[in-house]
Amino acid sequence: MSTKFDKISKEIPPETSLMVSKSFDISERILDILDERGMTQKDFAQLLGKRESEICKWMKGTHNFTLETIAKIEIVLGQTILQVAKATPQSIFADTTHQMYFNLVLGKGGSSAKEETLQNYTVVYSKKYSKELNVSLEIR
Repeated sequence: MSTKFDKISKEIPPETSLMVSKSFDISERILDILDERGMTQKDFAQLLGKRESEICKWMKGTHNFTLETIAKIEIVLGQTILQVAKATPQSIFADTTHQMYFNLVLGKGGSSAKEETLQNYTVVYSKKYSKELNVSLEIR
């Protein structure tokens, strides 16, 4: 027997769940840095030229941070808040039902394989609700 919460949570799109999770991670990272430095949210607000009430809203974990805001935060705190994964395909979901992989399909190999990949195409594999979607994109 499933609860009302279970039913509602199943209806939440995976991208929304992932976005909320990342927003909480960003807020938590900022709070950790502030704590390490013995800073208050008021101190942080002054560094950014913001009101303390706005920073308080951000730290609740549901704020949709823009890259511009994250960059400003990183500059005033002198620490990395958001780090982008490089070159290694990774699953972005813990369960296999919503796994999404991004794979480069290499051409002939050798030293020019990277160039050939960029000149030819990239394939994105996505599994969602037991459906598989293959998308080929030509890079010109």
